[in-house]
Amino acid sequence: MTKTFTTVMLGISLCLPTLTWADFQTGANAYDRDDYETALKAWHPLAMEGHVSAQYRLGLIYEQGQHVTQDYQEAMKWYHLAADQGHVGAKYRLGVMHYKGQGILPNYQQAAKWYCSAAEKGYAKAQTDLGLMYVMGLGVPKDRRRAYMCFTLAAAQKNAKAAQFQDVIEQTMTAEQIADAQRLAPRCEESQHNNSLKQ
Repeated sequence: MTKTFTTVMLGISLCLPTLTWADFQTGANAYDRDDYETALKAWHPLAMEGHVSAQYRLGLIYEQGQHVTQDYQEAMKWYHLAADQGHVGAKYRLGVMHYKGQGILPNYQQAAKWYCSAAEKGYAKAQTDLGLMYVMGLGVPKDRRRAYMCFTLAAAQKNAKAAQFQDVIEQTMTAEQIADAQRLAPRCEESQHNNSLKQ
């Protein structure tokens, strides 16, 4: 009896990751078909159990008001849960929401903090937006060299917007500033971005 019970429990435990992946994929397939109701039903239980991608996707659904009333507070809740587990997309979305003041007052320091956290992990959109914040001095000191470095890192990932900004800001920099920023970018990349973006 005990041996049979143990065998059954082992079989169930081996199936759980597959079921979780299958449930998430069911939601993803539905989302791709714009069937947000099915996606929400598939992802909500997973998100409640701590599934990081499901948490992030629920954040998107609530932020964009897809089959639900647009609710920035609910979106931020799910983004925070995913960001606490290291999800870079969730960190970036939190930066956007703080920057735009979605559901909260605009807070450029918080936006810069979240952009930086995602940028340090190589997220090109966050690198680009953080670069713009350095250009304008929003939430961070004005610093063309760091802006150029951020744009360089994002442009290396084929981010066209970053490449355009890199070209524009280059026209306002001295050759020495450009050389310094170009030296800084590879060191930043090699050290896994090791907080170099915000120093």
